[in-house]
Amino acid sequence: MRKIDFARLLPLVKKGQQEAQMTLIEAFEPLIRSLLRWEFIPCNKEDMHSYLVLKLLEKTKKYEGTDAAKFPGYIRKCLVHCAGDYQDAEKYIRKTKEKAAQEPVEEAYTMETAFDWEGHKALHFALKHLYPYERKLLVAYYGENKSMDEIAHEYHISKSKVHYQIKRLLRDLRAALKDQF
Repeated sequence: MRKIDFARLLPLVKKGQQEAQMTLIEAFEPLIRSLLRWEFIPCNKEDMHSYLVLKLLEKTKKYEGTDAAKFPGYIRKCLVHCAGDYQDAEKYIRKTKEKAAQEPVEEAYTMETAFDWEGHKALHFALKHLYPYERKLLVAYYGENKSMDEIAHEYHISKSKVHYQIKRLLRDLRAALKDQF
């Protein structure tokens, strides 16, 4: 690494001068390359390199110290910390993807596949005879997959009241469908 006058370089980088930024990046390139050894996935090395370069410029612009001799140590500490953050984020993403891959995939189905046409008409008829409030309650719970707590909060009633009403509505719908068949 060639000797760099950080006292002159820092104000230029903070002003956004591209030549000064390139000089700064070239000065810390060996450190960045050494930090890339932490990443084992080849395609992530380029991402990590870009991330560290951006963090280098960002931390340089935020540097408020007056002693330019302490600047390289400050940047080294920041880049090591940022490399660790990058690794942690990548590890979290990898675990999340693995977990998602292991979960069973729900198959989508239409109403026609769930019920035969006659059953669909009967259900539609039974739902039509409910009060709008009751239909909204069933749609919120079964159609929008809202929890009973969310529904209770939305309708300003207790969770037990929501549970009771859904249970009663299902009983009434079953009875109405039984009568039609």
